[in-house]
Amino acid sequence: MALANKKSILPATEERRRFQRVKVHLLGRYMLPDRREFPCQIINMSPGGLALLAPGIGNVGDR
Repeated sequence: MALANKKSILPATEERRRFQRVKVHLLGRYMLPDRREFPCQIINMSPGGLALLAPGIGNVGDR
């Protein structure tokens, strides 16, 4: 029962996530369908996805 009470006090954004997010600082590159490549930084990830920062695009999130 203590676990059920703990879940009810979490913010709504945390309750909707299927997997726990882990903050990371990974540099990489992403490619567009036209094969152009750009630098990026992954800021957090989970088994279900990741959020990255890309110059000129900003926070792409949940990809």
